[in-house]
Amino acid sequence: MTISRSDVIQYWIKPALALVKPTSLFGRMDLTSQGVLDLIAITGQVESRYEHLVQMGGGPALGFWQMEPATFRDHQAYLKAQDCGLFSGADPIILTRPFDAILMTRLHYFRRPGTIPQPSMGDAYPAALAALHKSAYNTAMGKADLTRNTAIIKDYLKT
Repeated sequence: MTISRSDVIQYWIKPALALVKPTSLFGRMDLTSQGVLDLIAITGQVESRYEHLVQMGGGPALGFWQMEPATFRDHQAYLKAQDCGLFSGADPIILTRPFDAILMTRLHYFRRPGTIPQPSMGDAYPAALAALHKSAYNTAMGKADLTRNTAIIKDYLKT
């Protein structure tokens, strides 16, 4: 089972991103382009297929977007340094709640280098999303496979 991209965007991503105040750190981010919406949606798809809230195999990652508690804590410290009160004192278990995980996923991409791909790239769009996911959300040594993920993303963008 997977949740369609259009449902993930309409019922989770857009409402979650709409919660942030324009004057906050998040207000300086692109929260509305189709590239941002797709990037967050495809991250959940390639990380968990929207099926697993805890990393398979007993790993530490949590939520559909599979963020590790250490990464979450790093983002908490960053938000505190930016004088942004979001997630102050929160436990990483909140990553199992879609709205919270979406905000942390957007923050994660914001803090990493890379231009967010846009649909205007045409046929290169799925591969560009896969490449940004691999370089910014995964690691060079991580399990994300560009060829496999490009195919998954290409299919998921149709949903």
